[in-house]
Amino acid sequence: MRRVGGVKSISLDIRILSATNRDLKQLVKRGEFREDLYYRLNVVDIFIPPLRARREDIQPLIFYYLNKYCKEYRVEKHISEETIGYLEGYPWPGNIREVRNLIENLIVSTINCEIKPFHLPVYIKEPSTGYHCEKQQIASQQNIEEMPGLRETLEQLEKKLITEALQKQGSIRKAATLLKIDHSTLIRKMKKYNVDKM
Repeated sequence: MRRVGGVKSISLDIRILSATNRDLKQLVKRGEFREDLYYRLNVVDIFIPPLRARREDIQPLIFYYLNKYCKEYRVEKHISEETIGYLEGYPWPGNIREVRNLIENLIVSTINCEIKPFHLPVYIKEPSTGYHCEKQQIASQQNIEEMPGLRETLEQLEKKLITEALQKQGSIRKAATLLKIDHSTLIRKMKKYNVDKM
């Protein structure tokens, strides 16, 4: 290898890993991908089926991200069996990224300790046919209307974390360090949420 503008060759021992959701062979045939680059990259070809084709991986992924974000946001939540059933039946077009994003969203936006079906986005609960009985639609709509807004949910979570940090550390400065915010920022938020020094 030679740096751009350099005159000295550098010996490297590397392996390039690349991934795509496109059919590169078809792109090469259509002249939309360089054939020489394809054969340079295609040393070991590994096909990973989409998540909908390996449903046995859905539940472990759900629990992995549930534990990850519960620790990250310092909360304790669990998912009901009925909710797991909906998630396992969903086709996950966005694959693992979609699982990760949804679980994080549920952790942040759900006030209750248990994540139930009415917390899920409507598109996950709808069967592929789009059919819903009238009673299910009415119940789902009522649950959605009862849910708090995102801002309210985040504020409640922030207040809870501040209170727990103060209780655990015993001082504002130590709590601010634990929360990874400035001392002055914590005092301002304590005033905002009417949280007293423990």
